[in-house]
Amino acid sequence: MLAARILAIWLAVSALVGCVGPQVQPHAEAISQIRSIYIVPMETLPLSVDSTYATTGPASVVHFLPRYTIGMARAVGVLSGIAMLLELPDLSQRRLEYPPSVQSQINSTETWHLSVELSREASRLVTAAGKTPVLSFEIQPIPGIQDRGRTVLMENWMAPIRAWYNDALPSSRYAALTVNGVEAVAEVGISNYEILSGKLLLQVHVKLIDPVSGQLLGRSRASSFTDLPSMDEAFAADAKLFKESASLAGSQLLVTCLYALGIGSK
Repeated sequence: MLAARILAIWLAVSALVGCVGPQVQPHAEAISQIRSIYIVPMETLPLSVDSTYATTGPASVVHFLPRYTIGMARAVGVLSGIAMLLELPDLSQRRLEYPPSVQSQINSTETWHLSVELSREASRLVTAAGKTPVLSFEIQPIPGIQDRGRTVLMENWMAPIRAWYNDALPSSRYAALTVNGVEAVAEVGISNYEILSGKLLLQVHVKLIDPVSGQLLGRSRASSFTDLPSMDEAFAADAKLFKESASLAGSQLLVTCLYALGIGSK
């Protein structure tokens, strides 16, 4: 399928331009001594929707790719993986424009931040694990993003998200929190926030940081595909069903991440 082909190409390109680092498990003894955890939602990237899911309006690939690639697709009937790879440097920076019918349906997701919803859920899970959460009222920006628009490959978001997750250098960003007795900071972020052939591809990332030293204590991530109803159904009533599905999928991934870091239970 076209979506699967594009996903395979995207994964290959991601491997070339930068990989996500391995998970880091904290020392059990250090985690056992932590009681207060400050939970920070990282900013949420825009939702991406593939052409096969866009059931309202013309659901054609021509709305989702640059003009010169459209011509190639018309000529050969399918997108050639080789041709796409040759054009990827330009594709990665090209704006992704949806038909008005599609854009109008996903508009409600633009001001709804999944990472905020997951941070609230993290607060509940941390409490259930016997620790005291403190939820940040501010969304932390992903460092290094210069273009916050929606592009064909979303590398303007994905590359900085990988860099944020991989970064293990000490940071003084949360040093002031120690005055309030905070013993660890959990940054909650997401990536691969996209719908492919009727399935939501989602990845959740959590980084655990020592606010005193700024050192990385641990990091964990988990991903999943979740079936969605048709676009007309999922995005009706302010995208109610989509938001519920995304929140549930993210919550399940969050359980995995927090358990791996020793600050949650299954």
